[in-house]
Amino acid sequence: GMILNKLGKSNRLFARKCEIKEVDLKELKVFLEENHLQGYCNFKIGIGLYFENKLVSIITLGKPRFNKESQWELLRFCNKIGIQVVGGFSKMLKYFIQNYGPESILSYSDKDYGRGNVYIKNGFKFIRDSKFSYFYAKDYIRHNRLEFQKHKLKNKLKVYDTTKTELENMLNNKYFPIFTCGNSVYLWRNTKLLS
Repeated sequence: GMILNKLGKSNRLFARKCEIKEVDLKELKVFLEENHLQGYCNFKIGIGLYFENKLVSIITLGKPRFNKESQWELLRFCNKIGIQVVGGFSKMLKYFIQNYGPESILSYSDKDYGRGNVYIKNGFKFIRDSKFSYFYAKDYIRHNRLEFQKHKLKNKLKVYDTTKTELENMLNNKYFPIFTCGNSVYLWRNTKLLS
């Protein structure tokens, strides 16, 4: 989907032609598994855009996972594969701000896939870059490394040796690490609440 967007080959829809509403868990789970590289992750609020009653774009938000420097974390932003929703992110973010009155929202932008322009355009400030990261790949399927922390391995892997490291155990099971550029961290603050 991202490659199609960059090549200008995706279908463009305009957010103003879409209906906005909160998405139920079941529909959102299916949408993320089909359209987001990292799949589903737990969330508190899911907001979606519908075009002719079909879900075409979502954002999900929840409690910050890694640090407490903000009230909310924007967890996922995702369009349906092959579709670019012009103004979609802005419309969903605005809906969240108007309906939930957040003090602050943190988001991690994957540096492998973009420069975070959508955040800057929508009032987020760049905070810092996080160091590189990695995920595992097996049979052309991407797996989040957090699924394979050392304490989880013996229940996850067919072959497991307690004397070996996480990486050695993963390689023995034909999972290969793929290193990424890491994330940029962005923070949005509610200036109306601060003034």
